[in-house]
Amino acid sequence: MNNPINLLRFGILAAVVVILLVPAVELRASEDDEDEPHDRVRQRIEDVRKMKLIDILDLRGEQVEKFFGSYNTLQRAVFDAKDAVNNASRTLHEALQDKVSDADVQAKTTALLSAMKAFDAAVEKRNTTVQSLLSTTQYAKYVLFEARFVDELSKMIMKRARRLRDR
Repeated sequence: MNNPINLLRFGILAAVVVILLVPAVELRASEDDEDEPHDRVRQRIEDVRKMKLIDILDLRGEQVEKFFGSYNTLQRAVFDAKDAVNNASRTLHEALQDKVSDADVQAKTTALLSAMKAFDAAVEKRNTTVQSLLSTTQYAKYVLFEARFVDELSKMIMKRARRLRDR
């Protein structure tokens, strides 16, 4: 990271992240319905994810095309599975609020557990498929990145929100 080129790349990447996330934070804050899909926000976050992956994995030329050719399809399946979890969760929550029968609660609980298993399977498939496209070191960096991405993204958003609040 002490290399001037790496510092410049990091600076540019950080600036792009901030530019992409400020509208995302403002959009999220302005929406009334928390359960409503956030496709625009999700797309911006995915753009950040992809830029960071290119940088962290040091993907070049044909490897970028091969990696994202598979990754994009697999990531879409992960999002679809996550949406199914969210829908099943919402349905179970509503059933509990409406005090439906135990049989209905059990059915909705089973549906949520099934959706959670499908989500885990989609993540696992994505991770194992991209492994064949990366070197051992790149794959290790990829797994580490995926494990930390949500936390890092949350930190960036919170930091930006504090700066906006302190203005």
